[in-house]
Amino acid sequence: QTREKMLDNAQGQRPVFAVLAEQYAAAQARLAMVQDSGEYKLDLVGQVGSRALDASAGTAFGQGFTLDDRYVSLQLEFGDVFGHNTSRQMIQKTSLALESIKYEKTKALENLETELANISVLLKSGQATLRSAQRQVVAEKRKFAAEMARYQEGRSSTATVTQFEGDLRASELRALIQKVSLQQTGYRLALTLGELPILKQISTSHMSEGSKP
Repeated sequence: QTREKMLDNAQGQRPVFAVLAEQYAAAQARLAMVQDSGEYKLDLVGQVGSRALDASAGTAFGQGFTLDDRYVSLQLEFGDVFGHNTSRQMIQKTSLALESIKYEKTKALENLETELANISVLLKSGQATLRSAQRQVVAEKRKFAAEMARYQEGRSSTATVTQFEGDLRASELRALIQKVSLQQTGYRLALTLGELPILKQISTSHMSEGSKP
């Protein structure tokens, strides 16, 4: 896979990106609610105020427009100022939350790119080392077989054969260790990309919980 493809896959499978997406969607929903709520309050107070201003002073009092009514009107207007300020603060707070989530996602992507670059280097060097170790095993097997043939012909000693066998076993062990190390790097890559079964389960669980009412 290309690095761009791996980044896209990781964003769709790693739990951290699923959580950030849910948080961003929730913050957007809160922002929309606050904005809608603020507009409703402004419209309501505007209608109350327009009805009071449409009537003359005499007509207003003639229709029972008392001091208590004026007090109620003022309460609504002051309530609007307070509500408007509160809405503005909530909008600012939610907007900052959105920016914070964007920053966290950018930082997570940067960390992911760095991790993928490091793993890519480890995979390439690890594969080269494993190939070299496997070639060494093949060479040691040939040397041991040749020395064993010499021993059977009486042209080599037990100590020499034992030494060649030890070299072969050591090369096999080094190749095995390198193979395990390479497998661990592959496991690390799968972990980074969110491709491990347990991580997929966690990510799916987050998405399911986020879709519940």
